[in-house]
Formats: sequence, structure tokens, C-alpha cells
Amino acid sequence: MEPITPDSVERFVLHALERAGAVVEKPGYGLAEVLLPEELEPAFEQEELLLAFDYEVAQESPGSAFVTPGSALLDSAVRLARDYGRFTRHYRPGAEIQTPRNLEQKISETVDFLHCRPPQVSGSWTAENIYYGFYFLCTLFASDKTEEVLSAVINGHSGRHCPELIKPLQEMVSLDYPEYELGQAEIRPLQDLYQAACQAVEPQVEKTAARFQAQQGALRDKERDRTARYYEATLQELENKLSSAADDKKRQRLQGQIEATRADWKRRDEDISTRYQVEAEVRLDHVAAYHIPCVFIRLKMQHKKETLQQTLLFNLLSRELEPPLCPRCGRPTRQLVPDGQGSLVCTRHST
Repeated sequence: MEPITPDSVERFVLHALERAGAVVEKPGYGLAEVLLPEELEPAFEQEELLLAFDYEVAQESPGSAFVTPGSALLDSAVRLARDYGRFTRHYRPGAEIQTPRNLEQKISETVDFLHCRPPQVSGSWTAENIYYGFYFLCTLFASDKTEEVLSAVINGHSGRHCPELIKPLQEMVSLDYPEYELGQAEIRPLQDLYQAACQAVEPQVEKTAARFQAQQGALRDKERDRTARYYEATLQELENKLSSAADDKKRQRLQGQIEATRADWKRRDEDISTRYQVEAEVRLDHVAAYHIPCVFIRLKMQHKKETLQQTLLFNLLSRELEPPLCPRCGRPTRQLVPDGQGSLVCTRHST
């Protein structure tokens, strides 16, 4: 079992609060400023919290609450995490639906339609789109253990990985019910979105594991150096005794000790290498569905005698157009070109 440390308490409490819709800022080591959503105020008896996770930090921060095992605030965070569930829905606040005024400029800044005349807007409609936040718990094992929550936000309509939305969604003061009345955009099967999230989180796991491996590698090398110094000194002492021994029986005994010491050193070195090898375990911890109104914009453009169409999505939370996905490879792209078969594809597939 992982030991309870101030760092692990801090990670747990802040993650539980953020997941419940709180806004968290970190002004310094072991200190967090928390703005609670209205529904959490009764549980913590106030709207704003100043949390300290280190005793000295708490002493130096007037008005802070020291969070440690046994404290009432930690007990509240545990109850919150237990009751919150593994699937939650969040709705963007506000009933206003404002499409961008400079739409043509945003389109030209988002996508280049190569070998085509400038695109024209042929229609638009507003619908509620769901962005799924998949939150994975990554546990790394070696000489010790560490855990980190890794996230991937996937556009439910297109299946695009949207890392740029992680911060806006965390900062959004969400509602339990919508304040607007909109139809819902078509959503892809959840299993497909989950697979997209798994692919998106793989590089994060590799990066996290590489960072942990570097820490473990430094500890491994330090222990190997210390072990090498011990065995080298032991072998040198045995070699000195062997060179000065006149009795064959004694020489044979010392030679056996040297061979046994070398074999023991090899086993010890292998044990050290094995102990510091990093193993990763990743599992889905929870899923959040973020309901965000989006404007769907249908464009038409002329290529020679052919009229092509493309639909773009304007996110009303980020106030940005999202780059489209290439229908051939499924990757987001900012350059589309006619493929000669009635479709627009990324330049990887242009002829």
C-alpha cells in the first residue's frame, strides 16, 4: 500500500474538488486556493477555501486550513469522492447562443482549402455536442510507487482528441441541468470514443513513465555505484591476501571466496536492475460528459467543375473553430485538398 504523504493527500483532495466542479489555483508549494461551486458550499460551509497540505506552510499562511489525515476537511473530501460516482454530466452555464461575427476570418485562420475557390457558408445550425472526458489512473511501480491522473477529452460528434479543451472544461463552472433548449448532435458509439481516448492517453503514459524511469534510473545507478565500491574493495582485499598466501590450501580457499564474491556481486547487480525497472498499470478511473452548445457550419467550395462540401464545428465554450478530421486517415488537419473522388482530404493523401 502506498504510504500516506502530504503530496498524496494534496493530489487526492484537489482532484476530488476539481472533479466536482471547483476551481483550483496553486499559488505556492503545499498551498491551494479553491473556489467552490454553489452545490458544494454546504459540505464545506464556505464558498472559498485556502488549503495547506504542509504543516510549516499552514503556519505561514494565515486563514488556511491544514489538511492532514484525521482532519474534518479531508473527511469531507473522502465523502465527496465516494458519493460522486464514476460517471458525471456537466452542462455549460448560460442560455445565450452567440455565433462569431468574424466567421469568415475564423474559417480562413482554421483551414486552408487548397486548389479551391474561397469557401462560402451554405448553412449553419446550433446543437448540443457532448465532449467526453476520460480520466485514467496511471500507477507506476518500481522501488516505490506513484500515481497520476491522465486525461483525454474526445469530441463525441467527430471523435477528435481535444487537448486544448482540458483547461477550459476544468475552469467551467458547470451546471447539473442545461439553461438552453437545443437538439443534440449525433454522437459516435461510446466504445469508439473510448478507443480514441486510449490512443490519446498512450503518449501521456509514456511521458509519465519516462520521467519516473529517469528518477528510478538515478536511484539505481547510485545504489549500483555504492554496491560496486563495496565489492571492489572486498575483491581487492581478497586478491591481496591471495597474492601473499604461501599455503596451497589457503590459496584455494581464497580463490573460492573470490569466485563466490563475484557471483554474489552479479546476483546483487541483477536484483538492483530488476527492482528499479518501471511497470505501468493504467485503468479508467471515471468519465465526465460535458454538454457544450456548438455551431455547425456547412461550407461549399468550387474545384474546377466540382462542388465540394465541408462541415466545421464552432465550440461555444472555447469560442474557436475546431480543425476538421481527414476522412481518409482520421487525423485533424488545417489543410484540405480535393482527392478527385468528391472528397476533401489532408495533404498526406493528395495526388
